[in-house]
Amino acid sequence: MSFSIVVARYNEDVQWTKQFKNVIIYNKGKNLDNVYNQIPLNNVGREGHTYYKYICDNYEKLPEYTFFLQGYPFDHSGNIICDLTSHINLIKNKSLEIGCKAGRIAIRDQKGRWGSCSSNGNLAFSWRLIMAPSFVLDYVVAHEVAHLVEHNHSRAFWNVVRSLTNHTDRGRIWLKHKGLQLHRYGK
Repeated sequence: MSFSIVVARYNEDVQWTKQFKNVIIYNKGKNLDNVYNQIPLNNVGREGHTYYKYICDNYEKLPEYTFFLQGYPFDHSGNIICDLTSHINLIKNKSLEIGCKAGRIAIRDQKGRWGSCSSNGNLAFSWRLIMAPSFVLDYVVAHEVAHLVEHNHSRAFWNVVRSLTNHTDRGRIWLKHKGLQLHRYGK
């Protein structure tokens, strides 16, 4: 699996990125001394605008997956990319089960939802899911992947979700009762 990592940084420690070859730092803070394998990304406004310009300028050259991260939530864990790649495989496998292919996959600082599926098949997930039990992640991935074939919350949609995971009820209950605790992180 080929991937690159784009990190928005404002003075956070990004030393963990040294272990990866394809890292691009969007640096809003002090200069990065002694950080290797870094490519500066020009600031064109907010992170989203900067990322969008980078995607547009490099779309044909982007690897199979590009992780767009903000420095703060991720700088504490050098293994986050290994975790993310295993989650990408979960998404790919569930998509194959229903005969679909997800578009771009983004990990974001979403405050109001755990995941989303755009009309063109792009999936986005809250970074806070890395702190949830694995059955919760399995449910949220199944939920968003199901939107690739059912763009609603109809009975047919829930049948697809249930075909992709055995954790639908358990995942929903956990998020209802404990999800708010995860939203306290990163604020």
